[in-house]
Amino acid sequence: MFPELSGDMLKQRKAGLAGRSLPQRKEQLNSSIHRVYVSPRLVRQVGFNTNSILFDALISGREFYHWAKKSAKIANKALKRYVFGIFAISISTLQLVPASTLEPIDTNYTQERNVEYVIEDQVKASPAPVFQRPVDGSLSQGFWFIHPAIDIPRSYGTDINPIAEGKVTLAGWDGGYGYSVIIKHTAGFTSRYAHLSKINVKTGQRVTKETTIGLVGATGYATGSHLHLEVYSDGKNVDPQAYLPIH
Repeated sequence: MFPELSGDMLKQRKAGLAGRSLPQRKEQLNSSIHRVYVSPRLVRQVGFNTNSILFDALISGREFYHWAKKSAKIANKALKRYVFGIFAISISTLQLVPASTLEPIDTNYTQERNVEYVIEDQVKASPAPVFQRPVDGSLSQGFWFIHPAIDIPRSYGTDINPIAEGKVTLAGWDGGYGYSVIIKHTAGFTSRYAHLSKINVKTGQRVTKETTIGLVGATGYATGSHLHLEVYSDGKNVDPQAYLPIH
């Protein structure tokens, strides 16, 4: 344990230093230094508390803030002077370049560069096909959002012709459509013929308006013998009645 530094010990040390010069006092203090234990009571007597520490920290923080602010202003001024100096040197350098060292401008080349070229791109669109009715007869159901097609009731085994010439892209069983044929026409049109009882064409075959692609039936989800006709324009369902001739 370290001895406690009491008030009497402080008085004795003070009396021993009296009448001596500063070098003598320093020498005496250095020769007599030993580790002591400072009690909390003595700390309270000399006024050492948390408030003094916080106050000192506050003063130090404010001094650092003012120092940083002053340093930032100095750096900003130095940067502005540096940028302005570079700009001034660049301007003076450009002014000092003799005109004889500059390459002459080729006016003919400039005029040729200003010529505008117009390229005409002619795109020939495929003519819209002229449709025909695949079978004769009135409609049993028209085109609407739940049924995007038309139904034409005909007797079982009636011949079916395509609405226009084209290429067969599907010929076979197609789920609820039953036996079905899909033909791709020109100008982005496609047609589907569903619920057939028989198919007379193959996928990839070219057909004309006179080709019998199949026979009317009731395969798939059908309640009676009829032709289910769908027409697409650029992949979107359209009303076939808007393109077929009036029967």
